[in-house]
Amino acid sequence: MSETWFCPLNLTLINLTTQRIYNHCNHLQAHEYVVRPLFIASTEAYIYRGTLKERVTSLGEIMKPIELKDESILIPQKGKYIFDKTQECITGHEYLWNVDWCRRGSIVMVLENGFDFSEIFRHCYKPCIIKNPNSGQSSGAIRFCKQAREKNTIATVLSASNGIEWLTIYASDEVFEKIYSLAESLCKSREDWGNETLNQVIN
Repeated sequence: MSETWFCPLNLTLINLTTQRIYNHCNHLQAHEYVVRPLFIASTEAYIYRGTLKERVTSLGEIMKPIELKDESILIPQKGKYIFDKTQECITGHEYLWNVDWCRRGSIVMVLENGFDFSEIFRHCYKPCIIKNPNSGQSSGAIRFCKQAREKNTIATVLSASNGIEWLTIYASDEVFEKIYSLAESLCKSREDWGNETLNQVIN
């Protein structure tokens, strides 16, 4: 498959019918059932800088960028930040994972090719192939994901624009086909989920 037209796998973690009703500081089921196993298994985990400017929504809400340099769990590294995995990087830092509107950049977690997505896919909606993988992502993160794919590793990325709602997966052709087939068999459709929601706040 040519690099120029490779389309990564996209998975929805948050119930689309109830999205955005959670607070950005809420601890969600997606943190424990999707993000944490990916983070623990990752050989590298990075977060990219977001927008440098404040934005105002149509409702007049001011969206301020996150100052990543002030985050105790992040270490600067050549235009991005690496997570300090010796610390707890999810609980207590939910806003870093949840926040949208490019207030932080994309989050990339690199995995070995043999990583088993089975349990993670049981907590995601049916996958789709996206043809505009650059949309809503930090350009540096996309370059890094493509390089990881070329090195025969798997790169997963949470978007800058949609926070924790979508997970995109990059992998070599052979590995990607296996991942996609597994996602098709294990991820649920919106109808299957019914009234269940992955953005239920954990007490």
